[in-house]
Amino acid sequence: MLLTYFVVVIYMLHEYFIADTNIYMGLLLAPYILILRKGDISRRFLIPSILFIIVSFFIPVKSVLFLALLFGILFLIECCLGKLNNSFFILLLLLSPIFNYFNNSIGFPIRIWLSEMSGKILAFAGNNIKATGNFMIMGGNEFSVDSACAGLNMIMVSFIIALFILAYYQRKTHHEFSFHKVLFFLAITFILNIACNLIRIITLVYFKIMVENSMHEIIGIVCLGFYVIIPLVFISKYLFDRPPGKKMVVSTKNPRIKLNLILNAMILVTICYSGIRTNSMALNNSGNNYYIEGFKKLELKSGIIKFEKANALIYLKPVKFYSAEHNPMICWNGSGYEFKHINKEMINGHEIYTGLMTKGSDIIYTSWWFDNGKYKTISQLDWRFKVFQSEKDFCLVNVNSASRKELIIETINLLKKTSYKSTLANETVN
Repeated sequence: MLLTYFVVVIYMLHEYFIADTNIYMGLLLAPYILILRKGDISRRFLIPSILFIIVSFFIPVKSVLFLALLFGILFLIECCLGKLNNSFFILLLLLSPIFNYFNNSIGFPIRIWLSEMSGKILAFAGNNIKATGNFMIMGGNEFSVDSACAGLNMIMVSFIIALFILAYYQRKTHHEFSFHKVLFFLAITFILNIACNLIRIITLVYFKIMVENSMHEIIGIVCLGFYVIIPLVFISKYLFDRPPGKKMVVSTKNPRIKLNLILNAMILVTICYSGIRTNSMALNNSGNNYYIEGFKKLELKSGIIKFEKANALIYLKPVKFYSAEHNPMICWNGSGYEFKHINKEMINGHEIYTGLMTKGSDIIYTSWWFDNGKYKTISQLDWRFKVFQSEKDFCLVNVNSASRKELIIETINLLKKTSYKSTLANETVN
């Protein structure tokens, strides 16, 4: 049954997972973080698995399908083998693409905030510094707060270390820590990580340590040790060394293996049907009626619509209220590009994001916002709220060009559009 689950995961979600060094680190420590109480049979994941199966029929996206499969696998393990510790369950969520999407969504505004705060602190200390977006200039040197400073890398590593510390105390005290206590410890870890990144950025800018300098990474590691790991060790000793929590005692209840396997078979069959339906709806998510005059159009399998001409490249990503943000930093980083300058700008009376991407000698100027013709916004909450107010046809608009001048021209042209859809069949492809 477990093998069947893994086959279903590989078949339906093989394009969903993105492996990196943080994933490998988490998998390496997973055997230590995992604590299985053999014989302690539990059905606590039955209701979540059923819930996400139901949700998957109303919200047909891969993230919901992944959660249905995850809870189904966890239910199978706990109802037949034994109960898993809460820390391991959270580790699985951290290693999943869901955390990656969430981190990219919150990571971007955090980087902007860190840049602004670093600039204000350095200016208050008497330094001549200019901070715009994630970009700072001080003493003739340019600095950008990239994703490695406040994004997936340090936050993921910090969370994995926190779960490792929790596993140490759980093994030492033979007590299980509740979900709210584990989440509280992770919240402390997150706050320490933000403070660590702020100190790191100020240090790098003040001492003019550039990216190519080996001290750039060394300072990051030192800050992680002094401002995250060491405080976590002391805090965990206070929180977990004398646990009032539930002692890990093996249950003597009748496991009812046959009934549990029947329930799992029903769940697995339903998930398979939901997965086939989700993939089918993704393939049928046609963008035939989207149109931009003067551009050659191509519909990609991912549901993104590509418009191209000699001096500009435009991507439209139709979004629903439950869609992940899927901003250009996710897509272009996956293609090997690195974001340098990211800023909020007012263009043609609308606030949008602009940025500069590099890949070797390639330089691309980019802008993006959410748009349905009538409303144009960069706020996640704003466009989703508009959808609940019966506004429809929102899409993420991403404009790209090799020059800043052409970028502004094409951006202004699109900001003037009142609709990206056409009712004329002969306008579907130009």
